[in-house]
This record gives sequence, C-alpha cells and structure tokens, in this order.
Amino acid sequence: MYYCTPQPAREKCGQEGGSLKELAMGLPPPMDSPRVAIRPFSPQDYAAEQEIDLEFEPSVSASAEEIRRQDEVLARQGNHFNLKLVAETSEDSRVVGYGGLSHAITNYHPQKYWVWVSVRKAFRGQGIGAALYAALEMEARVRQATTLWLQVKEHDARERAFVERRGFAPQRKVWLSKLDLRSVDLRDPEGLGAKLEADGIRFVTLQTLGSTDPKVRHAVYSLAQTCSQDTPRVGEFSPMPFEQWEAFFLDQGTALPAGFFLATDRGEFVGLSNVDRDEIHPDTLRIGFTGVLRAYRGRGIAAELKRRAAKYAREAGYRYLQTGNDSSNQPILAINQRMGFQPEIVWLTCEKKLEPRA
Repeated sequence: MYYCTPQPAREKCGQEGGSLKELAMGLPPPMDSPRVAIRPFSPQDYAAEQEIDLEFEPSVSASAEEIRRQDEVLARQGNHFNLKLVAETSEDSRVVGYGGLSHAITNYHPQKYWVWVSVRKAFRGQGIGAALYAALEMEARVRQATTLWLQVKEHDARERAFVERRGFAPQRKVWLSKLDLRSVDLRDPEGLGAKLEADGIRFVTLQTLGSTDPKVRHAVYSLAQTCSQDTPRVGEFSPMPFEQWEAFFLDQGTALPAGFFLATDRGEFVGLSNVDRDEIHPDTLRIGFTGVLRAYRGRGIAAELKRRAAKYAREAGYRYLQTGNDSSNQPILAINQRMGFQPEIVWLTCEKKLEPRA
C-alpha cells in the first residue's frame, strides 16, 4: 500500500521511484488521522468511479456498467496498457478518488498516454489528487513514456493550476455541446436531402442493412477508419482493430442500429453518423462519430446525416442530443452551430513531454 497524508503540504508525496512500494519508502510517517491508501483498481470500484464522475461532471458521465464494458474491451487488446488506481480511506475503506493511465485508442503510440485524476468534492485540496497523479506519472516514466495528455475544464482555475504546476501546456480545445430537440426545426427547407438523392446519394440505417451482417460491419468499419484519418486529434492517427471497433460501436449496450445513419453512392458507403444511448441520462442520445470520404465533402452530406440522426432522436422520444467538437474541426463545428447546438463545457486538451531517462 502507498499511504499519503491528505494535506496540501504533501504536494511532494509520491515523487519518482521504481514502484509504489519504493515510493512509499521515502514518505514521512503518516498522521494519526485519517490516512489515504492508493491501491490498484478492482471490479467492485466501478460504482465508486461512477459516483465520483457524477460529482466531477454530471453531463458527461458514463454508467458503471458502461465503464466496465469499455475496460474489458481494452483488456482484450494486447498492446493497450490501461492502469487504474483508487485512493481509499484507511479508516473505512471508502473510495475517495481514482485515476488512470492508458494508451490512446485512435492515436495509439507505445510511449504516449492519456492520464486522468478525479477526487470527491469533500476530499479535494488535501493532496489526494497530487498523490494519485504522482503514482501515475511514475508508472509512465517506468514505461519510458515520452508524452502525457489530459483534459481539464477551461473555466476551472483550480484544475488548470493543478496541471500547469505539473508541466502540462494547453494544445487545443474541445467543446461539449447539447441540442434541445424540442426547440429546433428539423425539417429540410432547402431540400438538401432531395438534392443529394437526385445526385445519386442514398441514406440508410445500419438496422435496415442488417447490423449483425459481417460484410456490412466490415464495410462500415473500413469507412469509419478512412474518415477517422482526418479527424483532429493530439498525436497521430492509428487504425483501431476491427474487433475493438466492433465492440465499442456495435456491440455495446448503448448502440442503436436504427440511429446509425449511412450515406451511399452506387452501393458504396461514403459517409456515416451514429448516435447511442446515455445510460446515465435516459432523455439524451450522444453523437458518436460523423465522417464523410474526402471526395464527397463540401456537398452537405454530413449535415444531412446529422439532421436525420437528430430527427430520429426526437421521434424516438429523446429530448437532447449531445456531441463533442475539437476546435480544429471547423466544418463539423459549423454544422452543429447551424443546427442549434449550444456549448456547455469547454475542455482544454493539455500535453506534457517527458524527458527520456536511463
């Protein structure tokens, strides 16, 4: 166990070392009241992770079951490292914080990782987040990491100060936006859909094509990977293995084949946009990914796909549609603004370079 006395003065708690055990050896004796132990994440911690996420940012939280399913998918990917730690009180074993270190999915690099830390509100400002982060960075260094990425809310001065003190610098912004489906006009007054269909573009759903058909799945996967190459991101694009993509986008309990829209031209897939359920917010659907092949961009296909997805969501009884937009993806951002999406949170994607060590 790695014990950390939860007090602001303990910012140095958890400095560099070779293991959690070695890390603890250099710490002064903990105070008599209360101590916090950092230990590996275990299956019974998913409920606590959900609770902490809901405290941290209710609008983007995933259910405990969804998080568990995602972790299981990552565990099946042999080269994908995914470490999670929790901080618990030694007095009553209550989980008061957690953090993680993980390879990216669509921009995989063996020496580049995402890192995150979150602590219950009542326990913030006591050095717990600092201790979690120190343990995770130590693990990254042991693994010869060269780059760490994380996200913080732009408006939260405390979060920004925390990451700046640890050497992170902002790289780009990501907007979390929401569309109130009751207040928008989802008709097609300019007849864009009809014009596209007159040009040979057809719109179908994955449900209509057969969501379990292996040939359909592989064709949609190929389209998604091709379109993803141009999606703005930190790092460089790396294709997601088919089995992993299939598990994330088609076989999750949140997937909606009837809300997975595809554009075709002479039988070939040229664009897609899908929505899935939010298990925490039953009145909300989330836009997963929207993309169009380069040769077909600029014709309004992405806008029509999104309009149809929004129309589906409203007709199915949902109230909100939620999406995230990278600041570098101006075409999609413009489409969302025209549809009426309203920004709710601005996230800063930050980066830290780690010096190579012997």
